[in-house]
Amino acid sequence: MAIEISNIVDLQKIGNDPDYPLDGEYELTQDIDASDTINWNDGAGFVPIGDSSNFFAGSFDGKDHTISNLYINTTINQLEDKFASIFSCTNDSSFENLTLVDCTVIAHECEINIVDTTLSNASSVLLGAAIQTTISNIKLINCTTGSEDSFAHSSVLASYCLSCDITNCHTVLCNVFSSQSTTPFILAVLSDSSSSIVGCSSIACANYSNESSSSFIFMAQVDNASSSITIENCFTTSHLFTNCSSASGFLHTVNLSGGGSIELTNSYSFSLIAPAETKKGLVYHFEGSPDNLTINNCYWSVELSDTTESAGNGGTCKTIEEMFDSATYEDWDFEGVWGISEGTLPYLVELEETYVPKLTNNHLFYALIFLMSTFLKIEQHSYQYNDNLALNFIISQSLDEYSKTNFSTAIDITISLGEYKEIDITTVEDLIKIGVDENYPISAKYRLLNDLDFLGITDVQPIGNSDQPFLGTFDGNGHSIKNLKIKIDIELSDVGLFGCTENCVEITKLALENVTIDATGSENVGSLVGYSYGSKITYCFSTGSVFGKDAAGGLIGTAIDSTIKNSYSHCSTIGLNSVGGLVGLNVNTLVDKCYSVGSVAGENGVGGLIGYSDNSEKITNSFWDVETSGQSSSAGGEGKTTEEMKTQNTFVDWDFVRVWTILESKTYPYFRWKTTIVPNLSGKTKEEAETTLLSFGLFLGSPVSYQYSSTIETDLVVRQSFEPGTVVPCGEEVHIMLSKGVPPSIILIDSIEEFQLIGIDSDYPSDATYNISTDLDGSTISNWNGSDGFNPIDVFTGVIDGLNHVIYDLFIDRETDVSIFNTFSGHLSNLGLVRASFVSSTNKVSAFTMNNDGTIENCFSIADFTTSSNISAFVFNNSGTILNCYSLGMIHIGDPLAAVSAFVYHNNGNSGNVSCCYSSVKFNPRTARVYGMCASGSPGDSQNSYYDTVVEEIGVSIIGVGKTTSEMKTQSTFENWDFDNIWTITQDGDKASYPYLRNSTILSVPSLVDQEEDVAIKKIYYNGFLLGSRTYEYSEDVTTNVVSQQSLEANSVAYPGYVIDLVIQKPYIQVPNIVGYSLDDATLILRSSKLKFEISYEYNEDYSSGIVFEQDPEAGSNAEENDIITIKVSKDIGVDVPDLIGFNIEDAVTALSGLGLDSSTVYEFSDDVVKNCVINQNPTAGSVVGIGSTVVLIVSLGIGVVVPNVVGMNIDDATTELKKLKFNTKITYKKDDKTEIHTVLSQSPSASVIYELNGIVSLIVSSGTITTTPDLTDRDIKKAEELLRLYRLKLGNLTYVCSNFPKGYVLGQQYVETTFLEPLTKVDLILSGGRCFTMPNLIEKTKTETEVILRSLNHSGKTEVFYTCIGLYDYLTKDLIVDQYPKVGETVFLDTDVSIFIAQNGECTEVPCVIGLDFEEDEVVRRIQDASLEYEIIRVYNDNPDLHGKVIDQQPSCNGTTKYVIKGTLIKLYVSYNKIVIRSAEDLTLLGSDERVHLYELGCDIDASVTKDWDDGKGFNPVGKPDFPFCETFDGNGYTIKNLYINRPNQSNVGLFSRLGEGAVIKNVKFSNVQIVGRENVGIVTGSSYLSTVEKVTVSGNVSGSSNVGGIVGLQTGGTIRACGTISSSYGDEIIHVSGSKNVGGIVGNSRSIDDDHIGLICFNNKKDRKVLLSDFSFLDKINSSFSLVTKCYLYKSEVKSNSDSCGGICGLNEGIISKSTVRSCHVVAGRYAGGLVGTNRSLIYNCLVESYTNLSEKSKVESSNSVSGGLVGILEGGIVLLSSSTDTIVSSVYSIAGGLVGTAIVYIIGITKLVPYIYDSYSRDNFITSNSNVGGFVATLGLEVANNTDLSTEQDVVVRCYCSNTLESLSSFGGFCARKNDKYQILCSYWNVTKSSVYISDGGEGKTDDAMKLSSTYNNWDFVNIWKITENEYPWLKFSFDFD
Repeated sequence: MAIEISNIVDLQKIGNDPDYPLDGEYELTQDIDASDTINWNDGAGFVPIGDSSNFFAGSFDGKDHTISNLYINTTINQLEDKFASIFSCTNDSSFENLTLVDCTVIAHECEINIVDTTLSNASSVLLGAAIQTTISNIKLINCTTGSEDSFAHSSVLASYCLSCDITNCHTVLCNVFSSQSTTPFILAVLSDSSSSIVGCSSIACANYSNESSSSFIFMAQVDNASSSITIENCFTTSHLFTNCSSASGFLHTVNLSGGGSIELTNSYSFSLIAPAETKKGLVYHFEGSPDNLTINNCYWSVELSDTTESAGNGGTCKTIEEMFDSATYEDWDFEGVWGISEGTLPYLVELEETYVPKLTNNHLFYALIFLMSTFLKIEQHSYQYNDNLALNFIISQSLDEYSKTNFSTAIDITISLGEYKEIDITTVEDLIKIGVDENYPISAKYRLLNDLDFLGITDVQPIGNSDQPFLGTFDGNGHSIKNLKIKIDIELSDVGLFGCTENCVEITKLALENVTIDATGSENVGSLVGYSYGSKITYCFSTGSVFGKDAAGGLIGTAIDSTIKNSYSHCSTIGLNSVGGLVGLNVNTLVDKCYSVGSVAGENGVGGLIGYSDNSEKITNSFWDVETSGQSSSAGGEGKTTEEMKTQNTFVDWDFVRVWTILESKTYPYFRWKTTIVPNLSGKTKEEAETTLLSFGLFLGSPVSYQYSSTIETDLVVRQSFEPGTVVPCGEEVHIMLSKGVPPSIILIDSIEEFQLIGIDSDYPSDATYNISTDLDGSTISNWNGSDGFNPIDVFTGVIDGLNHVIYDLFIDRETDVSIFNTFSGHLSNLGLVRASFVSSTNKVSAFTMNNDGTIENCFSIADFTTSSNISAFVFNNSGTILNCYSLGMIHIGDPLAAVSAFVYHNNGNSGNVSCCYSSVKFNPRTARVYGMCASGSPGDSQNSYYDTVVEEIGVSIIGVGKTTSEMKTQSTFENWDFDNIWTITQDGDKASYPYLRNSTILSVPSLVDQEEDVAIKKIYYNGFLLGSRTYEYSEDVTTNVVSQQSLEANSVAYPGYVIDLVIQKPYIQVPNIVGYSLDDATLILRSSKLKFEISYEYNEDYSSGIVFEQDPEAGSNAEENDIITIKVSKDIGVDVPDLIGFNIEDAVTALSGLGLDSSTVYEFSDDVVKNCVINQNPTAGSVVGIGSTVVLIVSLGIGVVVPNVVGMNIDDATTELKKLKFNTKITYKKDDKTEIHTVLSQSPSASVIYELNGIVSLIVSSGTITTTPDLTDRDIKKAEELLRLYRLKLGNLTYVCSNFPKGYVLGQQYVETTFLEPLTKVDLILSGGRCFTMPNLIEKTKTETEVILRSLNHSGKTEVFYTCIGLYDYLTKDLIVDQYPKVGETVFLDTDVSIFIAQNGECTEVPCVIGLDFEEDEVVRRIQDASLEYEIIRVYNDNPDLHGKVIDQQPSCNGTTKYVIKGTLIKLYVSYNKIVIRSAEDLTLLGSDERVHLYELGCDIDASVTKDWDDGKGFNPVGKPDFPFCETFDGNGYTIKNLYINRPNQSNVGLFSRLGEGAVIKNVKFSNVQIVGRENVGIVTGSSYLSTVEKVTVSGNVSGSSNVGGIVGLQTGGTIRACGTISSSYGDEIIHVSGSKNVGGIVGNSRSIDDDHIGLICFNNKKDRKVLLSDFSFLDKINSSFSLVTKCYLYKSEVKSNSDSCGGICGLNEGIISKSTVRSCHVVAGRYAGGLVGTNRSLIYNCLVESYTNLSEKSKVESSNSVSGGLVGILEGGIVLLSSSTDTIVSSVYSIAGGLVGTAIVYIIGITKLVPYIYDSYSRDNFITSNSNVGGFVATLGLEVANNTDLSTEQDVVVRCYCSNTLESLSSFGGFCARKNDKYQILCSYWNVTKSSVYISDGGEGKTDDAMKLSSTYNNWDFVNIWKITENEYPWLKFSFDFD
């Protein structure tokens, strides 16, 4: 009976325990983890079983179990008679069915005598010396054996085997090391009889030896002539890695010197043999007769072994490819013994599965070898940059190492590209270093920075080859490599600019021009890449020649598993086999949107585009020229003629917007990024211009237009569409205009190009007289100005007579306001627009002009409009005359809240006149705020105008009368119209038109057939017609609705308003599958498919109840809309549905419920059925349904009425209109500064909705700039307070009265609902105090009796007891009540506290009188303590500030029977308050907590350090709710809050106060060492302020956020910040650090005005003479609180940083007023727009300065990490700077634009008004200014960065009376005063110091010496009386001064 081994201890007992003899039979009963053995025997581990004298002679059956982690190390215990193995010595024994995993065996040096033979010690995992032992079915996985001693050997399975039989044994992924001999299977096989090794292997093991090694068995020796060794069906894929003296791939030594034989049959070696002194393929050394060694059908890998030699007879070396081919292995049994898969070596079938090797951190070369060695493949491999692994080392693998898997499994790996590098290529020398110079690795990311020319450069070698392919990225960056020549005279593979690329990220945007690749004896030849594997090539092209042998392509030679997109080749290509114009050999490669046109020649596999391809379906949208290539066929793509190749329509789905461009019929497609420079064509003839353009790779556009010119002779070029020097794509068309001579007095316009010159060209002034001599074609306009189309004419004051002509297809697309004229003040007549298109993404849109104060007559517009803002179809704002005009077309409304008019948006009734005009414009969609002829204003003298109420679907208009379409086509409708001379109207049978102008162009009917329905409808209105009927026909030929017929013939003559009927084909509805769905789901599916249904119920055993089991017609059938689908539903028990029609809904539901049926209701209006009664039902009565089924009941809402549109009407008119229709109204007023008071803003339900009779229509009505009182009743006080805040009102006095409502319920209010009030008015309320009772008489009652009495009255308040002294009143009875409060008969609330006074004996004291005394004073407490009494304070709110802190009542009182009390009695003092005093960090949370309190004060300094631990580290929670800001007063009284902590990076509106609301005041407080972190709107005082005041606040600490971040306020909207800044004291200054991403300021991040107005706009509306204005500040008196004001603020020695835009010492972005403020020795940093005072200024700065402390070495610094910085202002966008300066400041900008005072100044636009920047009476002195370019001593640039696409049309005096005296540093473009400016920006009376700056040039200003700069006479027209002052030897300075309060 076998002995069971269940653990490692049992195993160790073998031979050591009598019960475990060496000759026993053993079985393993379970897997054993032998990890503990590493700690056994002082680290020696497991002791080998048996020794040289005591052999193991039993059997060991592993029963397919595993022993893992066993450890043996004989170097520790130096065993002299044991081999280092689990079983040291065995004889006549057997081992089977065992797996050893992760075992380690280490041997020491010794010699052991075995059977009179001395053997060197050796390490092996299982057996040391085995004699006549049978070994079968053994696996060793990831085991390690070895020795570092000089004479110890190593193997894995066994060391010495004498006459043993070994079958089916395998060593896998093991490691063997030794200084002597190593082998991964058996060290020595010895035989004195016979031995056999059959079906064994060593798989992917690693051998490390310094002496000699083999990959399977080291030595085989036969001792006598009768002995033999047989080795059959074995293999090794293990490898030898270290250099050794001798090595072999299978057997190292064969010794047959004693006779006998050895036979090696059907075996192979696939072993990598590292460099060795000598090595052999199968056998290294042989002794004996060659005839005794037989080697049959055995093989080894010649590449891996690197040898073709092997000792003995037999064995064949094979290539790797042959080793993977089963045909190589002659007479091998591939049915029962061997297996082989595609792409693997042979393996033994018995193995069943393989193991995954460890690939990570190994080189790709070794990883591939190990994968092949384990019969695995690579599925996908990707590359990643990795700083820790060198190029081609493995980062990761998809399967776990040492895991089991099937043979031929594919594994994914990630390969390192090494350290990530970005390298710029600027020279040819740089390029040829790639892959050659270690600093230019093949895996880097390269970028070409300029064109390279190889002309004259020879001996150029391809980048990358098969051994070292290019693995990186190459971005050509749109540049060219020209004249490259690669000549290869030898037979070489992979030739091109890139020889071989493998999995490179991408080669993109590279042009190869005139390249020659000459490699006629080579394969894989292409101009760009020779051999591309797994690479991506995009946006590349080549021209030139390619010569190759096999796989030659114009762009790519061979492409495998690659992607080639958006590329082309013009190369001629010649080869032998697989030759293509683009790719020679294409394998599994996507070729998309590519083409080739070069000639192609070869013998086999020749194609115009692709020579050979394994999958032509992967060649998509690609073409070749069959004529120029000489090839009619290709392995992919489509062949086209040259004409077709030069036609854009050929290239379907190609991106001709961003990627490609083409000149129709002139060029092939080419890349938009390929550019050239436009030449100067001025003064050339047409022919000369065309020739010149061609030489630059450009074409002359057609047609050629003409214009007048005062300077250029007739027929010579006056104007060209691109300015000379402009960089444009090659092949671009350049349009020219030729001179037609000097302009006449009346200028004739005969092209749309000439019309565009009005107001732009000096020969086409805006005040001239023009005649339009022909119809103007605008069809090309959509390509103008970067697809923005026609550029609106700014201001026109002249005369234009259209002479009854039309402008067709006018197109304007702008982000600004859109119309033909921005402002029209002239006379326009007899002009029409047809098919015009006006588009703006965000701004207003109109047809002719945004502002008309001229005359427009006899004109019409038929147009299409699109915007999300307000729209008017003819003129937007009208203050002039519009006579005899009309508008047709369609308006696409992007914002449902936008106001839209079909003719004029606003009419100024004082001067605006619209008469004899009409409109019929289709609104899409029809929204609430649409109007007929006019949306706002007043009609004035307008008369006799009309609009079509049917088409426009409206009945509201300020001007005009609404008429039906029929009336609009009837002449009699149009009263007082001149139909004799001006108008006409057509009635042609059933065709009727609107009126149209007699001499205007007749319209043409558009072609609508085959157009999609939506497109066709748009075309109908867009061409001036109306949509009639639509007839739908179902068709199987369409997938969307498509027009098949139109009632008016295409291109026929027609008139405005003609109706076009359409026949439309629509696709059938595919009946959906509903079988298996629940009834509810099925009906939902059918409804969504626009199908109806009928339901029946039947029992069906296959479907549960309620499930559809049958439908008719079946799924997939064609159906039409509203077709009925019959469905059958499974039921359990049937129920007959009752007839419920006419039932009241409640009765119907009850009836259904009684039958076990559910119900659902759908409500509809009905004129016939009474409200709340059933109109219809589904299923119908009598239907049988299952229990629980739902019956749908259609219930009447009663009679319904259509709600009219009253939005925009006066409230009186609106209510009258609604009452007519029997609607009730509910009116709510809402403040709206922009809408006239009493105007309806919105309504609910909305217009056109059917609504119940007598229903309530809610109206929101404008209260203008004031507010109204809401209805506060019937809600609790909290809700009322919130509502008051919403209406900008405050809570007043509260009066409580008795009622049955809960306490705090609002019963009444001071002002009735809708009362108009000024904002912040206090509103008194009457509140419920709850129920009341009459106070009973408690005198002479006991305490107990009192409690009973009060309880009976439901009293819920406290009963407080006081004890009156009985000793002084002999009439008092002890324990009886002598007084009470409240008094008898008073009415009190149930929760009122009751005080009772009980007579009691004791020591008496008199109650002091303290009423009227201030509790804060000592007198109150002194009196109470002197009377030996205690006291309790009860605070009572009182609105009277005079009573604050005073005692207003006391209990007991100081008179009557309660005058004397027992000593120690508690006196209650009622103290009045109307403010809250803050004395601790905890008290800060009280801010805003009491709705009655309007004043909060600091009572002492507060250390808020504790806030750091609040709210899980988030710190203090800002005061205020999101919707209810703090609106009261907080007075710091000069005290300090320090160490306040707020850390809320994901919260907006962060500060002590979250938000300050209207009327809030924060003053007289210091913040020290505050730490605040938020997201948007972040500041120490508040994140956001609205119409509030912050004054005399100082701060220090750190503030950070994203946008709108300020030291004090984040976002300021209106209100004032006054006398605020950093803390300064006698102990030193405390600074502040402010940081964010955008709009960051030391005081305020973003200062803006409520209505987005700017002070500049106010100025120009009130003053016409700007010179007077800019020195007269009386306009400031007109500014109200809606303008943000920052004044008398200061910032010292602090740091303000923005990593994006707009950063300033005081303010990041200013749209308010900043005055009398200073920044001193601060550091301001921004990405762009950095200013010492303000980053971006769009409004007013005056009396401000930036300077440095005179005693500090640290100067003020203003830095931009990108561009634009200024000593005072970064960018001046339409703003004004007055009386301000910047001194002693370092101003720097990394790239461009740095100015001493201002970085750059540009125009800014608001609405239709352009704000011009102005800088007056200011200076910059002693600054250091530096940048790479554009450095100005005062201002860097003026008017060069155009804001909002606008610029000045006339000259403006922008800089006046200013000077600078600074030091400048720049690489290019600098000026002493200004570096560069627009000519329209004038600099007057301004100077710079040439001595100090050493700069003698400037674009504006006058240079003066240092001495001259100190003389008043230098400064022409300067005011040295009121503004400036100058003294001897000093520069001028400003006379203003100010303090900081």
